[in-house]
Amino acid sequence: MLAHVPGVLERLAPRLRPGSIVVFDELMNYGGEWVDGGEWKALRDFERRHPAFRYEWLCKGAAPTLPPRKADAHTAEQAALRVITPPR
Repeated sequence: MLAHVPGVLERLAPRLRPGSIVVFDELMNYGGEWVDGGEWKALRDFERRHPAFRYEWLCKGAAPTLPPRKADAHTAEQAALRVITPPR
């Protein structure tokens, strides 16, 4: 995991508004157990710290099946979400 991802999400939190787009370059399929680390874990931890945060998936790699599933890890790394309710 890039060590700065959790910090970036926290620094973005006060700036997020409904309609904001967040793009992940390596949400999954970056090697190892992506469910337990990396950007995926950073997003899940962020959700736990900010329970009011709501979003919708916009895209994941070339496949539109969202939310991402472990079975899809071989097909994509990138993903984007649109903020519905910003963190408080």
